[in-house]
Amino acid sequence: VKIHIPSCANDRLVFYNQFVIKQFPDYVKYIMMVMKTLNMDQQTSQVVLWGYLGKNSPHYHEFYKYINNVMFGARPRFLQFGYPFDEIQDHQYLDLYGMHLLE
Repeated sequence: VKIHIPSCANDRLVFYNQFVIKQFPDYVKYIMMVMKTLNMDQQTSQVVLWGYLGKNSPHYHEFYKYINNVMFGARPRFLQFGYPFDEIQDHQYLDLYGMHLLE
C-alpha cells in the first residue's frame, strides 16, 4: 500500500512524493513529515483527502487528531459522469478525474 502526497500553492504543484505504508501509523507519520518539510501549520493548513475512506474511517479520525483542517476532495463539476457515480462519494476515484487530460 502507498500513500501519495501532493502539495499545491497558488494553483501550482510544489511537492509530490509517495511513501510505502507498512503499518497504520505510517499514514500520519508521512503526512506530518511532509507538512513539517513544507512549513505547513497543523492548525491552519488545509489537508484534502482522496480515496476509499470516509468520516467513519480510522484514517480520518487519526488524521483529525493532528490536523485541524481535514476535508475530502470534491468531484470536478465540469466533468459529467453516468448515474452509477451518483452513489459514490466525491473523493473516490481521483485517477478517473484526470483522464480527460490525456485526450
